[in-house]
Amino acid sequence: MTSFEKLPSVFGEKNSCEKYPGRYTGRPFSIETAHIDSKGLIPYRFTRRKSWIYGSFMGDSFIVSMAIVDAGYISTAFIYFYSMDTGKFHEEKAVLPFGFASDFSPSLYTDWKLTAAPKQWLISPTKKGLFFCYEGVRLFANFTINFEQEGLNTIAPVRGGLFNYTYKNVALSSEGQFVFDGNRYMAKNKNAAIDFTLGYPPSHTFWNWACLSGETDNGMLLGINLVGDFNNGLENCLWLDSKPIPLGQAVFSYEKPIDKNKLKLHTEDNILDITFEPIGARSENLDLLFIKSQFTQPFGIFSGTLKQGETEHFIKGKGVVEEHFAVW
Repeated sequence: MTSFEKLPSVFGEKNSCEKYPGRYTGRPFSIETAHIDSKGLIPYRFTRRKSWIYGSFMGDSFIVSMAIVDAGYISTAFIYFYSMDTGKFHEEKAVLPFGFASDFSPSLYTDWKLTAAPKQWLISPTKKGLFFCYEGVRLFANFTINFEQEGLNTIAPVRGGLFNYTYKNVALSSEGQFVFDGNRYMAKNKNAAIDFTLGYPPSHTFWNWACLSGETDNGMLLGINLVGDFNNGLENCLWLDSKPIPLGQAVFSYEKPIDKNKLKLHTEDNILDITFEPIGARSENLDLLFIKSQFTQPFGIFSGTLKQGETEHFIKGKGVVEEHFAVW
């Protein structure tokens, strides 16, 4: 599939989301899940539904990523800071039981908050996008990410009449202030990204993900979102000077461990051919009662080529890639 769908006029009515798989550009959707959450002896709200917001901020000399996750009976949050000048990496995180109310309705239009004193994560909607705030031990952050360009909404079918919804938007304008070990950092650029996910993924799930921002050799702003082995390529998209362009299936080629080796990424439509070089990584291995998650997210630099018809451009920038296996 290498095109965007036209959103049905009836979309948004109760129970309709899972009936309209595809990929659509525009503002983030507000998805109704109450009719599914109540299913099951133990409600799907706690056993099947998963949702999160992830935001990344790529400064000239640092990288910051922050996320809040509602995985049903378990909630997690993390933030990490990496200094490209010193090579220092620092992460603060939390795992909490029932961090969100049973009637919490995940979207990009509501507040997300988790507290594990003295650490506190907050993600709130603004008129233009999202505000991220973290108060912690050695790290403090507040930054905004604006949705000034059309994002990618995808609805992928899941067996049993379920679905997985994602909103991705890459190469967004952002502004923020960060304090790490008493040192203050400030930045304003167009290298931020958003990942919002809400759905009922298969109990055994694996994916590769790449989220990259940079520029072409002729000065065009570039954003890339690629997913392998999950959602049938629906999430593959290129933003070129803020215009979303659908991409074909993505292929990730690398030797394990993923954070110690260069990766080759390309799309089967031959539009993108990229080499990604890790400079660091965040990893986590959760083994809880009903959830197992093996997660590695290298961050680093990329370079490669972008084909536009008969023209080939050299591209470069920063971003993250990911290897994630989950049993949930």
